[in-house]
Amino acid sequence: MAPQNKPNKNPKKEDKKEAKGVTPSPPAAPAGISPNQELQQLYTTQFNAEVDVARLTRLLTAMETGEITEELLEVCPELVEVQQKNQKLKFRKTILERVRY
Repeated sequence: MAPQNKPNKNPKKEDKKEAKGVTPSPPAAPAGISPNQELQQLYTTQFNAEVDVARLTRLLTAMETGEITEELLEVCPELVEVQQKNQKLKFRKTILERVRY
């Protein structure tokens, strides 16, 4: 009969830390990069993330208010066709209203 693998009842210290909710430390900087360079990279990453959040906030606000901006049209090109149809319908509506009166 082959021996069965029993679970380890004594987990390693790292396992205990992770189990208690302690987050592991971030990985060390790649070899050959100075702390200042790493800090600059992190700053650039954060700045780019802030720019993206601001852009997405503007897009969301435009979508919620129904405003069609150039920025929104760049992100959602299918809106260009819908906007053109909407403009045509508005033009036809004004013509029909003129004919009516």
